[in-house]
Amino acid sequence: MAVQYSIDIPSELIYSVIVFIGDSTFKTTMPENVTYARGCVEYIKTKNERHFTAEQVSGIVSVIEAGRLSRGLKTNLAHNQHVKTIIQSRQPADVVLGGKKNF
Repeated sequence: MAVQYSIDIPSELIYSVIVFIGDSTFKTTMPENVTYARGCVEYIKTKNERHFTAEQVSGIVSVIEAGRLSRGLKTNLAHNQHVKTIIQSRQPADVVLGGKKNF
């Protein structure tokens, strides 16, 4: 969705694909855009309608590349800290009653 918002493309023209690598097992039926690596190419090939001209694609790629973070240890560390912050914000806070923590 970040790409969609940064380049102002209507949502019906963006196809999300979620690909799992390794020995994961789905416990429920997944939508068609959630797949293992071996199914990724097949799913992408089902999307064969052209929505953009070659010039538009070039412009979209330029916008994405301009917004890309630099690769490296500093970026990786900042990303990891950001993810940890998100995870911590989703965990319930300890409740303190009468001076004692209640869990």
